[in-house]
Amino acid sequence: MQVWQSIVAAAALAAVCVVAGAGLEDEDIRGLDAEANGIRDDVDAWIAGQRFSAPQRLAAQQLARALQATFLLDPGNARAVLDAAEAAKQGVKCVIARRTTSAAGYRTVLDIEAITANSAPRKRAYRAYNAKLNGTVSRSPEGDGCEV
Repeated sequence: MQVWQSIVAAAALAAVCVVAGAGLEDEDIRGLDAEANGIRDDVDAWIAGQRFSAPQRLAAQQLARALQATFLLDPGNARAVLDAAEAAKQGVKCVIARRTTSAAGYRTVLDIEAITANSAPRKRAYRAYNAKLNGTVSRSPEGDGCEV
């Protein structure tokens, strides 16, 4: 990686961390969701602040909703974990499909993941979910993964 790429990547990560910190006073895993759309308000605000087209915004919301659900499930419920993983895969594929390049899509996926898992309790819940997927095998979803 070139030095300038490292600087740009560090600046982008710093910007994500500043925005992600917006919801840290609420240590509850669920967080605030005034619209009851399955997406925390701080994550909704971040998505709204991006220069996304309408289809890109819908894709970002789909992924954010899927990732938020991974924090709220019982990691001991194997069916719930696999269903959540399927929804997350669909969301990732949709975001990547709707961005102008796969690199831009991948960056958006990482940003949404960082913003969604922005506190210690959320990180622990996300790690517990991912630990239950350890050793599983999955396939890429059919189509573009988008719900709409």
